[in-house]
Amino acid sequence: MKKIMGLVLVTASACSTSLAYAEPADVLHDTGCIQFDSNGIRFLSDSDMKVYANSEEGNIKITCRSSGVFNDTGERLVYNFANTGFTCKGDTRWEQVLTPNGSAITRCHSNF
Repeated sequence: MKKIMGLVLVTASACSTSLAYAEPADVLHDTGCIQFDSNGIRFLSDSDMKVYANSEEGNIKITCRSSGVFNDTGERLVYNFANTGFTCKGDTRWEQVLTPNGSAITRCHSNF
C-alpha cells in the first residue's frame, strides 16, 4: 500500500450537550470529512458527517460515508493511523474502509 501524505483526517463541531448515562447519545450532523481514494488522494466526503456524542462519558463516535470513490485495485482497502500516521481529533482509533465498488466509510472513536 502506498504511503499517504496529507492533513488531519476528520474535523467535527464541539459536542457540549449534557446527557444522563442511560440516555442514548446525541447525534449531530456536520459537513463531511476528509477521506482517501485508492491512490491515497484526499477528498471531502459526499455525505454529512454524523457525530454521536455522550458527554457524560466523554466519548464521541464520528462516521462518514461516501459512494463512487475511485478504487481501481479491485480490492478492499483499509486506511488507519498505522498506515497513514494521521489522527482523528487527536486519537489514533480510526479506520476507513474502501470497498472494490467505491463505497467508503470512516469511523473514529475519541474521548474528551
